[in-house]
Amino acid sequence: MMDLKPGKSGAVNRDSSVELLRIFAMFIIVLCHFSSFSFGAEATSHPWWYFFQLGGNLGTDIFVLISGWFLCLADSPIFSPKKIIRFLAQVLFYSVGIYLVFVLCGKVPFSVKETVKAFIPSTSGAWWFTSTYFVLYLLHPFINKMLRALTKKEHLFLALLCFFCFSVIPTFTMYPYESNSLVFFVALYIIAAYLRIYGLGVDIKGGYYLLGALVFTLLRFISGVLISRIPAIAGFSLALYNKNSIITVAGAVCFLMYFKGLDLKPSKLINTVSSATFGVYLIHENSLIRSLIWTEIFTASALKSFPTVIFYGLFAAVTVYAACTIIDLLRKNFLEKPFMKLVTKLKFIK
Repeated sequence: MMDLKPGKSGAVNRDSSVELLRIFAMFIIVLCHFSSFSFGAEATSHPWWYFFQLGGNLGTDIFVLISGWFLCLADSPIFSPKKIIRFLAQVLFYSVGIYLVFVLCGKVPFSVKETVKAFIPSTSGAWWFTSTYFVLYLLHPFINKMLRALTKKEHLFLALLCFFCFSVIPTFTMYPYESNSLVFFVALYIIAAYLRIYGLGVDIKGGYYLLGALVFTLLRFISGVLISRIPAIAGFSLALYNKNSIITVAGAVCFLMYFKGLDLKPSKLINTVSSATFGVYLIHENSLIRSLIWTEIFTASALKSFPTVIFYGLFAAVTVYAACTIIDLLRKNFLEKPFMKLVTKLKFIK
């Protein structure tokens, strides 16, 4: 067993290698959203559409695995008002702020209903990932206590059981097997925790992890381009593309282990950019911003030729990612920091 124990403060030092993976995961998610919202329905007949789509579910799995990788070692209190306030303040800032900006600019009419939805985004379906991840975050101290009570063998059995029930069965039956996104996120958390605490138990060179990640990604691409065109098994292609499919989960694990093995020196640049990844998601996946970005600024409905569409997609994703990162870093420095200083002065906040 690796000698990895939570620190007294509850904080776990950030690993720039894994933080780089976090950036990669969010970037391929942005790239996926480019293809999802910037093209017409006919785009699904082109192979390059499936290329862009590879990142969505894969990036989501990677993001959750990274959270499990870090949080499993955090000696977090059962209830941390300060962290919850910071999380909710960020979500509300973008939900309410973006809505108000669009109303003031005349892009959308004022509506009491939409105003209420802006103030309760996590319960109005605005960001499915945000809602699910928030609950996972609330649960993680309890999950950690449970995992620490398990032996290595018991933890391994639980991780394999989660993988079988919530990945293997759904892949071959095309049925979620009494599951939802939250249950699946907990399963990924348990798997990541095992990998962080115990490792795989075998010495595998980083190059093989990268090869595995690329092979699993290629299999997903093939399933989209070829299997989806065979009516009798077209549904199986979707099952292989889903976030809980065997090859998606396996690919995400391989990416995690490869990047972890890079052992990069602490990088302020990587860690700073990585700290804005959740902000990138909240901004570009806001329904109002999404429509503005992909149907007005970077619409690609007229693009069909390869490789032009690939370069255009990469350019659009890089531009959106960079702009959202800058916005969130400005928010952190000029709004979040002074706000949290005020919050910490409150006696009941720790």
